[in-house]
Amino acid sequence: MICPTLPEESGVKPHYAAELPGLDPERWAEEYGDALFGFAAARVRDRAVAQDLVQETFLAALRTSASFAGRSSERAWLFGILRNKLADHYRLQNREIATADLEAPLPEKQGAFGTSGLGKEGWVMLHRARMGLRRCLEVHWFGNKQKDE
Repeated sequence: MICPTLPEESGVKPHYAAELPGLDPERWAEEYGDALFGFAAARVRDRAVAQDLVQETFLAALRTSASFAGRSSERAWLFGILRNKLADHYRLQNREIATADLEAPLPEKQGAFGTSGLGKEGWVMLHRARMGLRRCLEVHWFGNKQKDE
């Protein structure tokens, strides 16, 4: 992880140095970056997304550093922020999948209501269900056959 720092010989203190008791943002990337990246990469399985999540974690930590009360370690606090970023990532991903699913044509346009016995309400419920639930409903209603067979 690359984290910009000020040269020590410049004598210039970062603007946040006085406002962060017990926090040292300049060492976050070096000290916690690999652990945070490994945690994120194991959950998203995409290096670029994991790197973005770690960077967002550091930015959020800087923005909300005033809320750090010192009741936990700096490491635990950063991991908590990363867990929230992961939850946001998955929430957004599910929202994008749901939006893409709504754009797919309903079976009504394919004339399938009469052959399955589901009726229009059943097809609408199946169409709007999340992928895991959708598969369970398909297996329940259609058995192991594909719904278009």
